[in-house]
Amino acid sequence: MIYYQQGSAEEVISKNTLKEAVFSSLEKLGKKRKVLIIPPDFTRFHSRAGEITEYIWEYYGKTLTDILPATGTHFAMTAEEITGMFG
Repeated sequence: MIYYQQGSAEEVISKNTLKEAVFSSLEKLGKKRKVLIIPPDFTRFHSRAGEITEYIWEYYGKTLTDILPATGTHFAMTAEEITGMFG
C-alpha cells in the first residue's frame, strides 16, 4: 500500500502540493493498461476526492476508462453534484 503524509491538523494542503502528492504516488504504481477510479460520493465532498479524481484523470489520460462514485446506501448523485465534485 502506498502512503503519503504531508502537513498537520492546522496546515492546509495547496492544490499544487495535492497534485504533486497524487502524481508521485501514481508514479510508484507504474504503467497501467486500464484504470477505474472509485471515489466517494458527494457526501464526502470536503475530502477533496473530486480534485484527486481530476488529478488521476490528468495523470492517466485515456488509460482511465471509468469513474464509479461509491454511493453505498446513499441516493445516486444528481448531475449538479457530479459537476460540483468532479467538474
